[in-house]
Amino acid sequence: MFDSVQVLLGEVLACGAPTPAEDCREQAAGELSEHDLDADVLVERIAAAERLSHAVAAAQTRDIHALAQARLAADRATPGVADGLAGRTTAFEVGLACRVSAQSATSRILAARRLVQEHPVLLALADGGQVLAWGLRLVLRQTDVLDPDQCQRVDALLGADVTGDDG
Repeated sequence: MFDSVQVLLGEVLACGAPTPAEDCREQAAGELSEHDLDADVLVERIAAAERLSHAVAAAQTRDIHALAQARLAADRATPGVADGLAGRTTAFEVGLACRVSAQSATSRILAARRLVQEHPVLLALADGGQVLAWGLRLVLRQTDVLDPDQCQRVDALLGADVTGDDG
């Protein structure tokens, strides 16, 4: 998961290396100005930054889902924690980590669960920057009325459309 993020970060910094090298750190620190790069390189960096942002969003989505699952399991294993209270602190933790309200964090947790469980193909494509984070939100909104099996079918069809796989 983070390997693709590292590769994309290298592309953003126009390094061509899978990990940021010394010259990449200089670029990241702003020691090279936009005048040191030609327009084609800048366009490539902008596109790479876009792919990187979507890959990071996909990684964050998986981490939010994993945290929610871990907290839920831990709470259920703890004697005396009522079923209705299991996992309840996750929204506050995610909210603090993302600097959003608990209500916004709850929306992120629910979206993460749906993406991981119902749309794994599109989420994997977002890892490589092939699918926009905004596109994932639109898919969630449009498939909200479908049952999980139907969502997985939509996921497979959209994934095949992105990759060109008619299989």
